[in-house]
Amino acid sequence: LHHHNRDFDQNLPFQRITEKYLNRREMLTWVGLSSIAFTVQSSFISKLHAQTALQSTLKFQEVSHKESIHHEVAKEYSSEVLLSWSDSLFDNSPAPLSKYSKEEQEKRFGFNNDFIGYLPFQKDSMDSSHGLLGVNNEYSLIHLMQPGLKAYDRSQITKEHIDIEMASVGFNVIEVKKENNKWSVIKNSKYNRRITANNTEFKISGPAAGSERLKTTEHPSGFETTGTMCNCSGGTTPWGTFLSGEENFHGNFTNIHKNNDTEQENGKRYGIKGRPYVNWGDYYDRFDVTKEPRSPNHFGWIIEVDPYDPYSKPIKRTALGRFKHEGCGITLNYDNRVVAFMGDDERFEYIYRFVSSKKFDQSNPSQNKDLLDNGTLSVAKFYEDGTLIWLPLIFGNGPLTKENGFTNQADVLIETRRAADLVGATPMDRPESVTPHPTNGRIYAMLTGNKKRTQQNTDFLNKRVKNIYGQIVEFMPKSNIKNTIDYSQDTYSWILLMECGDPQNPQHQAKTSPDISKNGWFIRPDNCQFDNKGRMWIGTDSGSAVSQTKFCDGLYACDVTGRGRGLTKQFLRAPIGAEITGPCFTPDNKTLFVSIQHPGDTPNSTYDNPSTRWPYHNNELPPLPSVLAITKKDGGIIGE
Repeated sequence: LHHHNRDFDQNLPFQRITEKYLNRREMLTWVGLSSIAFTVQSSFISKLHAQTALQSTLKFQEVSHKESIHHEVAKEYSSEVLLSWSDSLFDNSPAPLSKYSKEEQEKRFGFNNDFIGYLPFQKDSMDSSHGLLGVNNEYSLIHLMQPGLKAYDRSQITKEHIDIEMASVGFNVIEVKKENNKWSVIKNSKYNRRITANNTEFKISGPAAGSERLKTTEHPSGFETTGTMCNCSGGTTPWGTFLSGEENFHGNFTNIHKNNDTEQENGKRYGIKGRPYVNWGDYYDRFDVTKEPRSPNHFGWIIEVDPYDPYSKPIKRTALGRFKHEGCGITLNYDNRVVAFMGDDERFEYIYRFVSSKKFDQSNPSQNKDLLDNGTLSVAKFYEDGTLIWLPLIFGNGPLTKENGFTNQADVLIETRRAADLVGATPMDRPESVTPHPTNGRIYAMLTGNKKRTQQNTDFLNKRVKNIYGQIVEFMPKSNIKNTIDYSQDTYSWILLMECGDPQNPQHQAKTSPDISKNGWFIRPDNCQFDNKGRMWIGTDSGSAVSQTKFCDGLYACDVTGRGRGLTKQFLRAPIGAEITGPCFTPDNKTLFVSIQHPGDTPNSTYDNPSTRWPYHNNELPPLPSVLAITKKDGGIIGE
């Protein structure tokens, strides 16, 4: 990995801290919500529940672990395909996929859907049958989109292919409605919108806007840019907007910075090494760092989209930092300041928090539109005694000075990773979704794993070498103010909810509920969402580890309090090659939207000869990334 110069004694690896803490305290549960504090138990969770059997509040019957070309949902539920890649958002005109074009793709739902957000059609209502969906399109797999191409072979790729790819990623706003218990897309809605890598103009706002380091040939002011890409997870705001995280942008840039380029070290820190996933720079100068060395600085931000104003220009919010954003979990502090939690999805990277300067004012909507432009960005440092300290990333504080190459706050935000390195943040095992619970004051971070961890940065307290399993960490402010939660505190407490893996396999070193079934355990937690009962729903991304588990990714759910705490059950299983992303509930908890991303993405699978033709299993169609709408057959609440 590119962290060869990192000090792992100063920035203690999270797994080392985890093992040290768990071995010393033998603890995996919290009690004492009324005190908003952690209570250390005298025994590990398996001992705790030896006397009292766990009881989940989730009533569905689990689906089984297996590999299949189909998906499967708990039998009490129905799933319908709401939207698939290439579906028109504006009319009913057919577009044969074998003759697909950039112009067609710009009118149609994008590829590899990830995050889903739901906002009621009438702003500030609780309508659960008519709404606006915000859906990310993360990346393209052109060999599954066009015929005649070999899997992951870019030698055949033309400019026309690249234009389709650029038009297939980004973000969608879609009006949807439920009638006669069936969801559908409202085509030609004035709210329907495609925001892509190649044809959407953005504002750049916040402390980095206008920086010299954001000025390029196409956008010399530094206050605007074109496009978004690598949009992974996201979030919604209390003022009715969607947030979307730009993640693995480094893979879209060709070549490496020249030796005398001032952005050379910055490019390296973000993984620009001349080995792009896609060769867009062969045809577009802004994706070739030898021609536009500052262009990568236009990506790696949280973007904000106002779905209620289809003519508004989306905004890149630089105050939230620049890194490989998985998503952005928003909550309100007791004093109505906005707090965002974010993960940098790469091995040995960090967890971040942003606290706004101004307060959310529900009675004055215009006051809220720029709340994410001013505030304090901090990064997490974990300690072995169960303490978490938020370290502010502010120009002039500590090492963030001119002597270390920072000339202003814009530099700190453009080089967020290096700033976090210098203040001594804790490297983590791939932080993905970092999601605040809706009621209990805790935050849950999905750590997908770290197969790059070696014996050299482990010791007897850190036993998960080549960790492909992942874990979930739970943290919260240590104290409270008048029984209200103050997320702006610098000191939190933390503990593990679970260390994922097969509890029956000693090699996994898993620490999970002892009552978990053979179908309820999983590896590599990725997306996380809560239903209106406060239960956690976890989507997994096993990647190449599927070859070891021998079963497809799934959506799992569990309680986070009570006797069923941490007892995960499998609700939905993806088809082969796919991961489950973007779980999203309507306000009444009677519909669960889920993304099925990259179905059929297995070695040697192509448009012409895919490993599955999910979801329609039509021999004339390739696999189609799709959004599912899941409802209970009796019309009831999901999970009950």
